[in-house]
Amino acid sequence: MTASSTACSSFVDDAVERSYEKYFAVAGARVTTNESGQNYYCEACTTTELSTSADRELAELLDDEERESDRERA
Repeated sequence: MTASSTACSSFVDDAVERSYEKYFAVAGARVTTNESGQNYYCEACTTTELSTSADRELAELLDDEERESDRERA
């Protein structure tokens, strides 16, 4: 399958497919599923994407919390 790598945007014939799911849980029990799907990666990105996507997601969460905190103070 030819696909664009989610991490580096290069087109590859043998893309590695990874499924993801974001959900909300209370006391460890899933309450709702917000988003799910698949991402495709080139061979080079399969070894580095896990940590970089986690870093990117953490940065986004921290930015969202900072913006929310700023709104509450205003």
